[in-house]
Amino acid sequence: MIGKISAAPKIEHFRTMTFDAAVKAAAAKVGVSKLASAFHDSKFVYGTMGRGSEAVRLLKAWASRPRRTDKELEAAGYKINSPTTVSESQRQATVKAADPKNLQYLKNVIQSELNLFDPGVRANIYLSGEFQMMDQYYGQAGNELYKKRNPAIAEFVHYVMGYKGPFSMDISGRDIFMKSYGTSLEGYDYWTPGGPRIRGNTATVEISKAIRWGIQEYGGMLIFEGKQVFYSQVFNQASPKVTDTDKEAIALFEYFERGKSVAKFGNGRLAFYWGGRLTVPTQCHFLSNWGFGGVDSQKRPVMHTKDNRKDFAAYMQGPGVQLRTTLWNKFIPAPVCMMSMYNAGMVEEIYYLLS
Repeated sequence: MIGKISAAPKIEHFRTMTFDAAVKAAAAKVGVSKLASAFHDSKFVYGTMGRGSEAVRLLKAWASRPRRTDKELEAAGYKINSPTTVSESQRQATVKAADPKNLQYLKNVIQSELNLFDPGVRANIYLSGEFQMMDQYYGQAGNELYKKRNPAIAEFVHYVMGYKGPFSMDISGRDIFMKSYGTSLEGYDYWTPGGPRIRGNTATVEISKAIRWGIQEYGGMLIFEGKQVFYSQVFNQASPKVTDTDKEAIALFEYFERGKSVAKFGNGRLAFYWGGRLTVPTQCHFLSNWGFGGVDSQKRPVMHTKDNRKDFAAYMQGPGVQLRTTLWNKFIPAPVCMMSMYNAGMVEEIYYLLS
């Protein structure tokens, strides 16, 4: 039956399909060859929003800081070229660049592009190469990073999600989700009763699942950037809070083998990164940022402090703890180069080196 409708199913069909039927039908609608090529050539970065990228935050600060006038610069000791030492074209270029309207335009562009889009360490990885982030396929109000999506993969997601109307690169996943499902709730809102669900999941969870399916089916690379995850929410199956990222980690960690940084992921590959570097994941990595440790003066979650770490033996004796033992035991205790420190009980020193 699926084969009869998969070539050109109507949008309403996608919403009633099982996940497996929906991804296969969506792939056929996009074109399997085109979609396979898109996934095969893509590298996706998953991970947490964490504290937000320092690089992004610095750009924001640069964009918002007040500019000094020539007189203020001269008073501060900077040499200002006079019209007699520069050509007319250079002078005009300087005048144009110094025009408050142009500065405001540049400022608006940077703020619009970055807005609140601080996807943790992922941003540093993304900005350093041609990578895709799952975030781009949902998006956020006030920026245009969704325009950097791979068009074939974005169209595939459009159909899997049962969005209304033809696919367009000019509309973010967030906007079309809200329009299609008649809601003002965000696609990652799992806490508000009665919010839209796609096959029982929030929109962002279902998008993530669809992209993972594409990588497994057609190839490509999925990088899990793990430095800013609270791992008690991953390994304690009784955790009262489980975010989208935690669910991704639970699903992806099943594929890793002890002592390996890269795993086979269907027809694709899965890699673990720590602070933007390929890393063999260990239990010490996870324990170095085990739980929520409060927020800093700017209301951002603190990471890799003593408040984030718990005595593991004591934690295991706590009420309501149900360790995912099989998942936990997939990882070696500590980095090989630090095993002598680990055996000597210098665990806190290892945490410091990993932070």
